[in-house]
Amino acid sequence: MTFINTDGLSFLGPGSEWFWTAVSAITLVATLLAIYRQVLLQRGLKEAQQFEELSQEWESERFLRSRRSIALTLQEGGDLEPLAATGRIGDFWDKLGSLVRAGHVGRGQITAQWADIILIYWTMLEPSTLSHRAMVGQPTEYEHFEWLATVMLRDGHDHSRALTPLNAERIDTWIAQLNESIALEESLRALPAVPQPQGDA
Repeated sequence: MTFINTDGLSFLGPGSEWFWTAVSAITLVATLLAIYRQVLLQRGLKEAQQFEELSQEWESERFLRSRRSIALTLQEGGDLEPLAATGRIGDFWDKLGSLVRAGHVGRGQITAQWADIILIYWTMLEPSTLSHRAMVGQPTEYEHFEWLATVMLRDGHDHSRALTPLNAERIDTWIAQLNESIALEESLRALPAVPQPQGDA
């Protein structure tokens, strides 16, 4: 029994155009697949780098002090809205929200790493944000931050603790942790510079 009839088929010379067309099509598909894989790899590396830069910014001494300023104000029962630290923290999460919405940072990675933190800060800053929106007539202020918090709520995890208002004990623990982190940054900054090896003159 003949499954493939090769009578009249030509692989070289006249009549072989079908063969070379098929070869070209296969080569094109393989090339496009290779390019697609390379694009995905580069995108993954870029997202990982972007996330690492954001993590470093969030854990920097500048942001640690801003976070402590907010915690101390909550401890004293003060108003968060006038704080420069409130704007700095709000700007950070709003920037992150815009990056996630634009697809520059993976939503899954942000959800896995920062969902509760985002919800804690939105719960803290939402009243002052809504108040400031009304005062200056800017309803879109921190809209990406608000969107990000909404997205975090849809991931199916239990965020009840993150949404619970901070009590005095949790605030005290939070401040103690921030103080420890800031002290570490200060000690690292105080370390003498390591001399670089000198080449032959």
